[in-house]
Amino acid sequence: RLLFPVSGETNSVLRSVIDRELLMGSTCYRHIQLSVFHAMLSNGEIWISGSQQLTDEGHADFREDQGPQFSPFFGASEDIFGIPYYGLVYTYPNREERRILAFGFEELKPACDLLLRVSHAEWCFEAFAANDTFLSLTLANGNPSEVPKIRKKLNPWTVVFSVEHYRDLVDLWEKYIKEEAKEREGKVLRGLIPGKIEESLEKPWFVHDRDFLKGSTRQIYCYQYFKNVENSFGIIDERVKSSGLKEEELGKIVVPVYFGGAAYCEADIYFNADDEKQKNLSEKAYFSAFEKLLDSKAFIDRPVGPVAKMVFERTHPQYLNMIKLFKQTVDPKGLLNPGQLIEGV
Repeated sequence: RLLFPVSGETNSVLRSVIDRELLMGSTCYRHIQLSVFHAMLSNGEIWISGSQQLTDEGHADFREDQGPQFSPFFGASEDIFGIPYYGLVYTYPNREERRILAFGFEELKPACDLLLRVSHAEWCFEAFAANDTFLSLTLANGNPSEVPKIRKKLNPWTVVFSVEHYRDLVDLWEKYIKEEAKEREGKVLRGLIPGKIEESLEKPWFVHDRDFLKGSTRQIYCYQYFKNVENSFGIIDERVKSSGLKEEELGKIVVPVYFGGAAYCEADIYFNADDEKQKNLSEKAYFSAFEKLLDSKAFIDRPVGPVAKMVFERTHPQYLNMIKLFKQTVDPKGLLNPGQLIEGV
């Protein structure tokens, strides 16, 4: 299997990995997605990243430590250093047994507590908590009439785990997870919903797949410590409401990263882009929320446009100087995006 994006912005798996989009399955061990890639530099030279740098023939495709690895400079760089055109994306074997466990919660906090506990204990592979809006859209497969039907069957928040390994170990992990969920008053979901969730996890989740509700989707996102998740969503709700939109219509998802060391938080605004008023209100809420999240010390990954400007206004000057120096080294004539480091900077 491939590790699929949670909110993919492109249909290219390679592009998704290079852009550092969050991939479902990052809950526990930090799986290697991309070990080697090639990029064309501004002077026509080929940049080879990873273990293939070590041999003239370019066939050293080993994973351990990945050899000299400078590709993070290219990741989410909007092609400012070079144009990526080739990469090795890893697939992962299916285990003996795989089960989907889903639990309904009335509030976000116990849902997040369960996510964190199970991630710390390494009892799962994929894990997320989604509110009824986000999950009903994801499970409706582009059919607007299915959204209210599915939402009726959901609690305000649903926590989902995929548990996979040898059958005996999966039996044990399922027992542990259900005990932890019961302590937090989580309701075990059975039947249609877990089945639809399992089906949906077999494919990537793209942002544009949620456009069917109103026509367009804007995603406000950040990484936070779990203790700050509620506060981050509170900031987003307040900014959305003050911009003239309804915060209760937001689609929300929380995904633990690396044993719960961080939480990816996303809130989606659904709007009609052909309606000038809706478009302007969503844009106001979008930029206002990002600004407040940054002021609260949330981490915004791969920013572009005005959001990138907000990020780098708050960044230590020496960090920006490092990026400038690296760009000058690989693009001395300034042929790639001249005068620009990242879109907006």
